[in-house]
Amino acid sequence: MNVILKKLVTIILLFLFMIYAILPIAYAQDKEINIQKQEKSEPIEQEETEEPKEEVNKQEENEPIEEEEKEEPKEENKQEENAPIEQEKPEEPKEENKQEESEPIEQEEIEEPKEEESKQEESEPIEQEEIEEPKEEESKQEESEQIKQEETEEPKEENKQEEISLLSVQLNSIEEGTYYIQTAINNNLFFGIENSSKSNGVALEIREKVAPLTNNQFIIKSTQDGYYTIQIKHSGKVLDVDGASKKNGTKVQQYASNKTDAQKWTIKKTLDGNYNIISKCNGLYLDIPGALANDGVNMQVYKGNGTNAQKFKLVKVQEIVGKQTIPNGTYKIKTITNGNIGIEVEGLTRKQWSKCAIRHTI
Repeated sequence: MNVILKKLVTIILLFLFMIYAILPIAYAQDKEINIQKQEKSEPIEQEETEEPKEEVNKQEENEPIEEEEKEEPKEENKQEENAPIEQEKPEEPKEENKQEESEPIEQEEIEEPKEEESKQEESEPIEQEEIEEPKEEESKQEESEQIKQEETEEPKEENKQEEISLLSVQLNSIEEGTYYIQTAINNNLFFGIENSSKSNGVALEIREKVAPLTNNQFIIKSTQDGYYTIQIKHSGKVLDVDGASKKNGTKVQQYASNKTDAQKWTIKKTLDGNYNIISKCNGLYLDIPGALANDGVNMQVYKGNGTNAQKFKLVKVQEIVGKQTIPNGTYKIKTITNGNIGIEVEGLTRKQWSKCAIRHTI
């Protein structure tokens, strides 16, 4: 396009140059011709003024013939004057030829703009096509930019999730394992299940340690998304917000695992080394109602208030793995101090929870 435009500009400049070069010459020639015509027209006017005199003389029949003879030389002079006029008249076609020559030049010059206009018209659709092509390119670029933005936004969302998970890991930097969960208000009270039940819907309570100790043990497991489940070891069920309610004072219970948010918890360490346990489904904290740290009090969820009623200690259970030291079999267990005294089940009963005593053996 730039080349075509440059050519058009050069043609137009040449055309203008030719016009400005020819016009002064033509104008000078016209001036000279007009001056010559004026000079020649003056004697003709004199002759024309004299012609009426001849007519008057002709009409006057009484005038002497001598006067007519005198006037005849005048007519000869007229003829002589007309001769150069006739000689000058053939020169006028030359001007006509010049005009005829100038006319085709002007026609060519007129045709040249037409050609230029046609070229411009041809160049205009080309320019339009070129304009449309950038538009298509711009649309393609916009589409590619949108795709890139979507691609960049997806990693951003993934990065956000990764950041959230990292933050939650930092907040919930608790090792998986089996724990006793102790209250910050009273070190003698621990989490337990009411009546050591294994049924769904039984409330979580605080209580003293009871035998077997598994009734007070909870298995904390990560859900790999920054949250934890808290499983009751003796029942295999998990801590659950009753009905996934968002109300303060909602009961916390044990329930079969269903992987809902009501069974997911954030475990956040506090500045004093204790832990808050926060429900994912409502953002409420595990709480001892009224901060009454008494045996058998049922737990609830409540909005965070920073009190010790919402703080707990996690005491990891050190599992002892024993090794067999004697063969399997039936044995009597005696004391070292007296070989006649050993361990005997009181009353020789087979009931659960029966007591043992040290007695003389037979």
